[in-house]
Amino acid sequence: MLVLSFRERDIAGGIAGPTLYEVDPADPALGHRPVSAHDWAARRRGRHVLFAVHGFNVAGRQGVRSLAGFSAGLGLGAADLYIAVIWPGDWWLPAVNYPFAGDTAGRCGQRLAKWCAAELRDAASLSFVSHSLGARLVLEAVQRLNRRVRLLCLMAGAVNCDCLGTQFAGARALADTIEVLASRADLVLALAFPAGDVLADALEPDHVPLTAALGRSGPARIYPGQLQRPWQIVDPGDFGHGSYLPDDLQPAAADAHWLKAARFVGRAWRGERQDWPA
Repeated sequence: MLVLSFRERDIAGGIAGPTLYEVDPADPALGHRPVSAHDWAARRRGRHVLFAVHGFNVAGRQGVRSLAGFSAGLGLGAADLYIAVIWPGDWWLPAVNYPFAGDTAGRCGQRLAKWCAAELRDAASLSFVSHSLGARLVLEAVQRLNRRVRLLCLMAGAVNCDCLGTQFAGARALADTIEVLASRADLVLALAFPAGDVLADALEPDHVPLTAALGRSGPARIYPGQLQRPWQIVDPGDFGHGSYLPDDLQPAAADAHWLKAARFVGRAWRGERQDWPA
């Protein structure tokens, strides 16, 4: 699996790179090796590229393991290229740095857009799936691209529910298809997001504070032909903020929450009709 890292170190640290490398998901140590220019050129040319981005408070190796596990549920084909994106949205004391992590995500998104422009000119298409605060990284990247995006999928988005019509309207304009997954059982977005958003707004006032999160309420507006329904998860179980990505590489039960999310993204990727969430 290919990994694009914006991390200076495995835990905490600043932004660096990005650096592209490859890991073997079956390797418990997740040792990585560089990708040669020749190999990279052959692997990207004519491919449909899907970037997957984790959210807030995820260490480097944890992010690689989680995104590697998630890829197993997507059902990607031979013409598809999956790239896991890891970024420094964590710190030594969890949650303390949340008001600053949005800025970090945004700056990584800017770097990702530049990297795509330089490295993926010959790719057939670009798509993005994100979890939590990874939505800000993805949206920032998309609206700075010089090409259209095939699919934009935002799971449990820790961004304002009106963001597609306000600060990230440019990203919406470039996306052929947008998918959203939201859950009212998400207590992190119900409680922590509004409080953290007030502090983040004081640091960088790009949106209205105390607005509901996209990943809990769903989008504030419907964009026919572009933003797809359904998006509200109504499973009887507790589909919380941590339910969208696996914790590790272990085989999942057939009814695992994250596997339902991965299959949802896979169907969106293939343009198939969604049978979940109902």
